[in-house]
Amino acid sequence: MFRGYSTIIFLVLVAWMHDLKSLREELLLSVARWQPEMSNSAPRSTLQYGIAQKCYTLLDRILAVCTAEAITLTGSSGEEACRSCGGGKPPSRMTLGERVQVLEKLDSELSKVLPQIRGTRALGKSGIRLLHSISKSRNQFIHDRVGMDEHQVASVLRQATEFCKLSLLSM
Repeated sequence: MFRGYSTIIFLVLVAWMHDLKSLREELLLSVARWQPEMSNSAPRSTLQYGIAQKCYTLLDRILAVCTAEAITLTGSSGEEACRSCGGGKPPSRMTLGERVQVLEKLDSELSKVLPQIRGTRALGKSGIRLLHSISKSRNQFIHDRVGMDEHQVASVLRQATEFCKLSLLSM
């Protein structure tokens, strides 16, 4: 039934899938709650900062789960991607940008090992562009202290919604 997987690996994957599903649902519910707040209220920088911070945190947590799962599922290819993109660090210690690079490197491999997306890419070109865009805007927000106005926060929320539609999250 689960060819190539030991019982322990299968149980770990089931736990990851549950985490991934609950994190994805939390992000979608939060986005649905935050979007009206951005359009219906007067701009408040603390509100905008808080929404952006929480959104990026959830995106990073989801990518951490996806990266760990992708590395496990793809075996030696995943280990090589971990070494080349993350300097050999475990996925839990990687930066968001390193996780994006690992997932980009494993995109075609994932379609071979995930029966639910067989025949399609986990990310594809548009998904890879989206992840790089999220990484870039998150880095500007966190590291460069770029302020977020209501339009930029709305853009982050749109990106989060698009992210939740990626085949990658069907793992």
